[in-house]
Amino acid sequence: STINRSFNITADDQITITLQVSTKYPGSYRIVRDGTVIAQEDNITQ
Repeated sequence: STINRSFNITADDQITITLQVSTKYPGSYRIVRDGTVIAQEDNITQ
């Protein structure tokens, strides 16, 4: 099964990223642009 996480990131332009994570791979996920973390979800587990 998958987990849906929607990141609404305001940067130079409005960026919307939908992150689907398998329940087999829980943990912390980060969205990085040009070396800078622009979004982070610390606890994707359920």
